[in-house]
Amino acid sequence: MLKRTVLRTSIAIIGMAFFMGLTPSIHADHVKVILLGGQSNMDGRGGSGGLPQALKSPQNDVRFYYRGNPSLTTLRPGSGDDFGPEVQFGRNVADEFSSDNFALIKHAVGGTDLDTDWAPNNGGTYNAFRNTVNAGLTALTDAGHTYEIVGMLWAQGETDAKDGRTTAQYEADLNAFIGDIRTRYGEDLPFFLSRLSSGQTDVPANGLTQIRAAQNNVAANDSNAYLIDTDGFGLKDDDLHFNAAGQVELGEAFGNTFINAINVPEPASMLVFGVVGAFVMARRR
Repeated sequence: MLKRTVLRTSIAIIGMAFFMGLTPSIHADHVKVILLGGQSNMDGRGGSGGLPQALKSPQNDVRFYYRGNPSLTTLRPGSGDDFGPEVQFGRNVADEFSSDNFALIKHAVGGTDLDTDWAPNNGGTYNAFRNTVNAGLTALTDAGHTYEIVGMLWAQGETDAKDGRTTAQYEADLNAFIGDIRTRYGEDLPFFLSRLSSGQTDVPANGLTQIRAAQNNVAANDSNAYLIDTDGFGLKDDDLHFNAAGQVELGEAFGNTFINAINVPEPASMLVFGVVGAFVMARRR
């Protein structure tokens, strides 16, 4: 039914485009968009040589728009220094929801903090993030697609830990940031945040403890925020950045958490209501 609807829509668009003398969009989809932001471990420090062969090649069923690349492409290594969690995350989600169309829009910058760089009011990196999101969404609509934003992935906190931000400070900053994201991209937008790893010993121990506690608190007190546990994920020799295996593990964890959050079964009462409603409608017919 969906394919027939899309086909009819495409034919109508093509006919109108030729009538108006415009270049037609041959194939239009409704796309579910997931935003990605943060600092270096979201930007990506994994070397693609450590990827399985299937993830080294472009994933033609997932669209991708990211900082530094001015066009809509397909998911592949290449953002950041090489690749981030998006490569495995996109594969997991696309495989799980194979009848849906997905696009990832990513803007992440290494060494940025939440206190100033990502501040909702005047953070330069946050402004650039919004510009990237707008450009990615425009690229989708220019290609004839419609979209809905269905979630955001966030990996950040190392710089704030090094700067000595307290649990209370970072918790307030993160809550304000999530609140601003939701005012712009969806009131109940699911927010997926990765907690700093206990293995990131390049970060001062007290700062690591403070930021991890803040991340725990935010996820515990926000019913639409989901914590990603990164303890044990592979790290480079700098004890700060995830290596290729760690980036794959991070993408896998983001993907599994996203899938579990989206695949929430309906309450039993709703299922019973649905069955009764269907029976009543059938009787009326």
